[in-house]
Amino acid sequence: MPAKTLTFLKTLNRDYNNVLDSMFNVLDNTTVTGTTTFSSDVTLNGGTKLTGNVTMSGATRLAAATTVAGETTFEGITKLTGATTMSGNAKFTGQTVINQSFAVLSGSASAVQNAFVGNEGTLVEAIHSGKTLLCPDANSDCVLTIPRPSKAGITYKLVYHGVADDAHDIVITFPDDQCYFKGSVLTLDENEAGASQTATIFANGSTHDKLTINDPHYYCIEMVSLSATVMAVWGTIISDTVAAFGAND
Repeated sequence: MPAKTLTFLKTLNRDYNNVLDSMFNVLDNTTVTGTTTFSSDVTLNGGTKLTGNVTMSGATRLAAATTVAGETTFEGITKLTGATTMSGNAKFTGQTVINQSFAVLSGSASAVQNAFVGNEGTLVEAIHSGKTLLCPDANSDCVLTIPRPSKAGITYKLVYHGVADDAHDIVITFPDDQCYFKGSVLTLDENEAGASQTATIFANGSTHDKLTINDPHYYCIEMVSLSATVMAVWGTIISDTVAAFGAND
């Protein structure tokens, strides 16, 4: 039988089987620790932890704070709309919808997202990591500081969100000598023509803790921490001059 709503079970139910079929919808703050198979439509609305080997073969929706720690297979249509942590091996074999989180770093309606105060911006790992970060058209040369990652696997995606060429520089940096960029970025200089317009710039992972972009027109820069001291980086930058990695020292 399909799962019933809590209101139905309280006011209209006359069949105990409905209670059994609806058990995982009724209980909040539930921990499922054994090998479990969900073969019909499943909605996890409470704080739920799935720590064993779990197979979800129906239409599944994880809508609240959910921790999936075991080896999990999602075979049906899956939607992750809540704060979901997956620390085990997860397979998505059906249609999957994952909503992208984002933050506007300046002028956001949500004050906690705002990274900039004047021309100085500072990211907070707990607030900004794992999101697409929409960066402003600055009113003056500015600095955006990325915190030293707490562990491997911390991600950021920086995207220029202006509606015209920025007439000011931005420096994307770590606190001095706390973490270093490693990787390559494709950079284009719109003031140049021919082969000199395009360059690939490289960060060495040992001394390069800042990236300078002169008058950005566009950028999309992605990064993931390889450790607490090295951040892999890649992306594309279009600006007035070729962007450059360097050292804060």
